[in-house]
Amino acid sequence: MRLGNIFQFIGWLLAILAFAMFIPALGALANANHDLAVAFAVCALLTSFIGFGLIATFRGSAPVETLNEGLVLVVLAWIIVPVFAGLPLAMADGIPTLLDGWFEAVSGLTTTGATLITDYDSTPHAIFLWRAILQWLGGLFIILMAMHILVVIGATLLPIKRVRLPSPDFFEKSENLTNRILNSVVALGIIYTLLTFAAFVLIWANGVPGWEAACLALSAVSTGGFVTRAGSFDVYSAPFAEVVLVVVMILASMNFLIHWHGARLRFREYLNVAELHFLGIIFCLIILAVLGALAITQGDISLWNAIFNGISLISTSGFYVEEGGGISDLPLVLVLIPLMIGGAALSTTGGFKVVRFVLLIKHASREMKRIGHPHGLFPIRFGDYRISESTMDAVWALFLGFMILIAVLAFSVGWAGFDFDVALVAATATVMNAGPFLLAATGGETAYGDFPIGVRTLLAIGMIIGRVEVLAFVVIFNINFWRR
Repeated sequence: MRLGNIFQFIGWLLAILAFAMFIPALGALANANHDLAVAFAVCALLTSFIGFGLIATFRGSAPVETLNEGLVLVVLAWIIVPVFAGLPLAMADGIPTLLDGWFEAVSGLTTTGATLITDYDSTPHAIFLWRAILQWLGGLFIILMAMHILVVIGATLLPIKRVRLPSPDFFEKSENLTNRILNSVVALGIIYTLLTFAAFVLIWANGVPGWEAACLALSAVSTGGFVTRAGSFDVYSAPFAEVVLVVVMILASMNFLIHWHGARLRFREYLNVAELHFLGIIFCLIILAVLGALAITQGDISLWNAIFNGISLISTSGFYVEEGGGISDLPLVLVLIPLMIGGAALSTTGGFKVVRFVLLIKHASREMKRIGHPHGLFPIRFGDYRISESTMDAVWALFLGFMILIAVLAFSVGWAGFDFDVALVAATATVMNAGPFLLAATGGETAYGDFPIGVRTLLAIGMIIGRVEVLAFVVIFNINFWRR
């Protein structure tokens, strides 16, 4: 294990982060908020100094080559980069300490969307823009890291390796992991950027101010959920923008490799991936369930609310509407189950992922058949794949790991004096990277700022573990991992 090349790569990540800080600095300057502009500029200079210092210190180190090094890189990046990303956020109202700034930055980079900000009116626009940029950068990082590290080492436990890639040697054209990641930025980063720009233009065209449209577009594509106004999306009074968000949330819930083929007019690829079929079915089932629940609790049927909130739940985006029945009017189980399922593999969504959820159901169904036919052979298949017993054991182990993590965090929140419902929603929303649903599910009564700082820190760690995948995170504490 060579740490020099890992810290050199993190140095480049900090250099990119420093460059991005100048965007909100210019925004603050445009709004005549000179103090905040200077603060962003100073943070950018400090971050670039550290970043280029790491690059210079470990100059000559070989690029990140092994998957072990790549896994350590992922974990360290989500711990170290938020430290610097949170420096400007610590200047916002509601974020009084550097540790809270780290919480907000972790929430952004993991696309969780949990926030400590409550006074939206007095918060500078540059802070909102910076949070949205963090989510956008985090979403792209999630796709690239999952594609090149977690999938390849099997940590995702997803049968997706045979999805046809952009070119026969898309992953193998470079000998080292660093160059393969850089090559992917060109192929997928362009699609990610174009989707963001299209969302921005369409939301802006509906009358949402330009800077807010930019923030919403950045958050929507990354399924992060950071917004610029307090409360539900109803406060924007932009019906067409809601339609745009629904389309973007659906697209962001899909495997971004498939979008690469779609951009090349190879639309048949969307029909050839079994996971997308199941994703569509789950979307429909959740929408129908939400519709039925609203009909029971509200005595009225709001089809659009069911569509918007149902898709937002599955995509773990965190946007929600309330007029005619909102998230707080749904049974708690109908909020938690979609969050746990999540979207497709290699998407920006959180959750357990659709393919794993389907495999659990298929495995449970097979065990029921075995009761009546003990000697029968019932192989588990997912699309064209035959799933091995070892893979199913690992999927169950991963599911158990997620449940244990949620239970530990829920116990921690409950120990701090909060009731069971709040504790369970907070733990699930952070681990499944769907932070805004805490406020939505509690009807605005409980926010992350209400938790003690120790609990908030534990929840931030839960965001990182949930995003890295529980088993992949646990692997680095295995002694054999460091001996390889």
